[in-house]
Amino acid sequence: MSSVVALLALGGCTPSIRVVNPAPPGISYRLDDESIDQLKQRAQHYCGQWGKQASLGGVSGDPDKIANFACG
Repeated sequence: MSSVVALLALGGCTPSIRVVNPAPPGISYRLDDESIDQLKQRAQHYCGQWGKQASLGGVSGDPDKIANFACG
């Protein structure tokens, strides 16, 4: 639970990043002003809490683009 609170606090620092699915084994972000590389860095930080690596599973949605990352 504390990791979700920390993640929400982290998301509060940058209003353009919207976390869509904060539960492991992955995380999804809505693409706004961030590049895929920037979101991958955020996902890597998130997955690193469990000693895992983030990998981009794909981008879905239209018009709202959602980047889906798996922790593995």
